This record gives sequence, structure tokens and C-alpha cells, in this order.
Amino acid sequence: MIVHVRTDIGLGNAAVYARLRNATGQFYNFVTPGWGTLVANAKTFLTEVADSDLATSLYVSTVTVPTGGPWIVEVVRDSTGAVYGYDTTRDDHLESILTDVTTLLTRASEARLAELDAANIPTDVANVMKTTTTIADGDTLGANTALLWLRRLKWVLTGKLSVTDATGAFTLTKDDGTTAAGTGTISDDSTTTIRTVITWA
Repeated sequence: MIVHVRTDIGLGNAAVYARLRNATGQFYNFVTPGWGTLVANAKTFLTEVADSDLATSLYVSTVTVPTGGPWIVEVVRDSTGAVYGYDTTRDDHLESILTDVTTLLTRASEARLAELDAANIPTDVANVMKTTTTIADGDTLGANTALLWLRRLKWVLTGKLSVTDATGAFTLTKDDGTTAAGTGTISDDSTTTIRTVITWA
């Protein structure tokens, strides 16, 4: 992460440093990673960058932040030990995103996907399509499944339709030409011929 502060101009590159502290107040050693007392290796000095300001300079450096945290970041005047400012490595927005991602990954875990694959998905598919490759008369197809309606459409298009002249009652047969697939009536008032909705057997 980038640590910076504006303070007196002309202090040089060994006057202001950054340090990391944990929740118990210990200091992070950047050379020998670990937490302990304030030693030289727990200081990362900021480079002075002069600009248009005639009274102050920008002092800046990149600090390597250890995993975990959040940690406290302090900017200190080396000669006096005075703390110019402090912040935290915590990024609430980023942490919110990471939480969402973690939740998503948990829900889409291998175990959860295996559960869906083993239990739910085949059942859902079976409710729509029969798992066999035929739609013969004797096949058992689920109510309102795609293959059930496909078979009925096939009967309507290719099945035998027997109509009783006296009453207009008709019977639609299955592929075997004998077994009733559905029934209904056909009427004619000399103007319009109407076939009722098929009542499926």
C-alpha cells in the first residue's frame, strides 16, 4: 500500500517513516517478518518529493502489508517520535466485496454442486423430458412434460380419427390404431364446423 504525508519541506529521505502496528500495539518487522518491539527494521522511510508548495513536501513510500489484519498504519517524525497521522489497512468496500465473493463460493462449492447434480437436477430434467429416447404408446410420461405433449401432437397428426355420423362424436386413436388417445365431438351448423377440445384418455 502507499503511505504518504505532507509536512515541512527539506527534511530529506530519512526523516519521516511509516510503521505498522497490530491490535496489541506491537510493531511489524519488514525485514524479518513478525511482530515485536520498535526496531530499525520496523521503519519504512518515506521519500521526500518536492512540488509547487514552498512550505511543505510530499513524503511517500510503498509499504508491504502482511496478510491478515486490518493493521494500524502510523506516519512518524523520526527525530521526535511524533506521530503525524494514522490510518488502517482495512478497506470496508473491498471487504464487503470479499464477503460477497466468499458467500458466492460457499454456495457454489463442489459439495453443493454435487448435491444439486445428485438430487435436484435429474429430477428437474425428468419433470420436463422423459429420460428414454422413445415416445411409444406404452411409455409412462410425466404429467405436462414436453414429451407427453409431443406424443399427443404426434397422435393428432398421424393417429386415426373415427367420427360417429349420427352424433359427431369422435375418437382419436394411438399409434396402434385401436387404443383411444382422446375423445371429443365435431358439430356443423351449415355455417361453421367446430371440433371440441380433445379430452385425453
